[in-house]
Amino acid sequence: MMPVKDGFALCDTLKNDERTSHIPIILLTAKADFESRISGLRRGADAYLTKPFEQEELLVRLEQLLALRRKLQERYRTPSFAEQPAASEEVRVEDVFVQKLRELVLQNLEEEDFGIVQLCRALAVSRTQLHNKVKALTGRSTTEFVRMV
Repeated sequence: MMPVKDGFALCDTLKNDERTSHIPIILLTAKADFESRISGLRRGADAYLTKPFEQEELLVRLEQLLALRRKLQERYRTPSFAEQPAASEEVRVEDVFVQKLRELVLQNLEEEDFGIVQLCRALAVSRTQLHNKVKALTGRSTTEFVRMV
């Protein structure tokens, strides 16, 4: 048990916050019933493992999540990612963030004073949060992403 929030509440918090929605979440829990498993996955968990768990299963899940993350980075690396259809019909928070970032850059191309600080302010994130999220989603630094746009 976690002291303040349970894993479901933490998953809700992380997946619904634009700053942290890109972070993969594996719920490792003693709640093995079907309803708990479905609830965890519906809240955005990328994987749901019950205790006791097999180390090999955890490693395979991690490998799959890393492979998925690499595919996502490849998708966002291409300059034409905005025209590419999403893998599923539902809009992902990551897509919304990257599209918003791209639109802000395009809207302010002519502004000499518009830089990373202004971009952070417009997105309501710190410089570190922006760098970490852009790097995690695209595999590029914020500066490289801006140049790509």
